[in-house]
Amino acid sequence: MSGFATCCIRKISLWILFVGVIVTAPIQTVMAAEWSSTDVQLLYGNNYKLGSNAPGDTSITTVTLQHASGWEYGDNYFFFDLTAETNGAERADIYGEYYPRLSFGKITGTDMSVGILKDVLLSGGINYGTDLIVALYGISFDLNIPAFDWFRFDVQAFDTVKGTTGREKLTYQLTPSWSAPINIGPAKFEFSGFIDIIGPTGGGSKIQFLTQPQLRLDVGNFFDKPGKFYAGIEYQYWHNKFGVDGVDDHVPQLLMMYKF
Repeated sequence: MSGFATCCIRKISLWILFVGVIVTAPIQTVMAAEWSSTDVQLLYGNNYKLGSNAPGDTSITTVTLQHASGWEYGDNYFFFDLTAETNGAERADIYGEYYPRLSFGKITGTDMSVGILKDVLLSGGINYGTDLIVALYGISFDLNIPAFDWFRFDVQAFDTVKGTTGREKLTYQLTPSWSAPINIGPAKFEFSGFIDIIGPTGGGSKIQFLTQPQLRLDVGNFFDKPGKFYAGIEYQYWHNKFGVDGVDDHVPQLLMMYKF
């Protein structure tokens, strides 16, 4: 068996183990959640750039486990990506992010809403990959924006715990994220996404701009199974990828999703 196949099997096994832990979580933990949403996504795209010297013809298949839930004093969000890359040499990898938030409004019993402001939350996060570990901490604002199911804006410190150079400095990350329904006759769409604006992390790095909006059609709605099966596209635009000046991704991806 090739080294690539062995690597894939090992990482897939870890990913399945993680899914099993989530699905078989203690009943009391599930009961404590006021709401929850979990889905699995399959994406495929090509022409990725993996660095300043990369040819830009890398194809990537991604399986994503995504979960969000709310509880008495806040909410949680995480995702894990299992990626398989093809660029002459093949590689599989796992990357994940986790973001817990605590609501000032819920903790204090105070209505924080003013104008479009719905709530103010203390937010944290961890980005974990093979060559990168980043801690994030700051403030999050939940907003009431017409036509959106939800809209939030995060202002956080971007603190590199482990980086590629070992000389990374503390910087910032600004992140609006959203989800909005779009209904055209019997066709029901979801438009969701985020925009990460990340400051320079030192060593000559540049400001990064990353967005991955998705437009998903509720296919199950046509077969009396609304809110379960989706198909659509995701578009990744990453300016100054990993802070490298002039390295940009412009990658449309095919998307399929199942919601539990």
